[in-house]
Amino acid sequence: MIAGILMVAVMLPAQPSQPTIKLIYTFRTFGIPTAIVEVSPGKFLGLIVTPPGIFSITSDGSYVNLYTFPSNPSSIGAIGLTPALNAQTYGSAQNSGPVTIFSELFSVAPNGKLTTHAYNGSTQGGPNIPVQHPDNYLYSIFGIEGGSQTFSRLGYSGDFTPLYTFTGGGYPAFDTMFLSTQGDFFGVWLTTNTVAGIYRVSPTGSFSWLVPSFPTGGINNESVGLLQASNGKLYGTLPQNGPGAGSI
Repeated sequence: MIAGILMVAVMLPAQPSQPTIKLIYTFRTFGIPTAIVEVSPGKFLGLIVTPPGIFSITSDGSYVNLYTFPSNPSSIGAIGLTPALNAQTYGSAQNSGPVTIFSELFSVAPNGKLTTHAYNGSTQGGPNIPVQHPDNYLYSIFGIEGGSQTFSRLGYSGDFTPLYTFTGGGYPAFDTMFLSTQGDFFGVWLTTNTVAGIYRVSPTGSFSWLVPSFPTGGINNESVGLLQASNGKLYGTLPQNGPGAGSI
């Protein structure tokens, strides 16, 4: 059974409005591909699920399974990936379920060597997708499942410094925090599954609400998108009965 495929679109010079899709690799054994980033010209790193792991692939389809995460009774979820200024690529992983017992930041070197930086899941929780800042630090929402959530600065070796603690309950929307052109971070915070807000926080932890709250019509942690366009405005998506797109 084919579990997943990886494809690339190529524009034809004679018909620039008619792209073609070229299949470069079929995942038959190693699960379903999720995140993928280019780490050098023509070379990519990606994540797969079931079982979760990390792979590398080139533009000509040369595939290498680099790492498979350890088995866990609650299953492991890996998220990322973020190319960093130290030439490593970072992501995070933790177990699913109501209690966090496994949590780590991982990095992949250009030669494929993986390094893990473990945290105490019950007392520290773990990071969301890390975001690179020009100051040579990574930033992320760091928290415990059902507990406190902090905007934190992460060193390349996994050390972290909490800078701001979110109050009032809720949780960060998956994969929405990004570095704006102003040098601050923006993201979506879910107060409930029907109410969200857009926050702004600086690399020093100075926090403010850009939009304190707006109705969503019903969402979950993976169904929200947010980005800053070239015109400086923020655009986002709210599936599941929310507006299709909007600008702030």
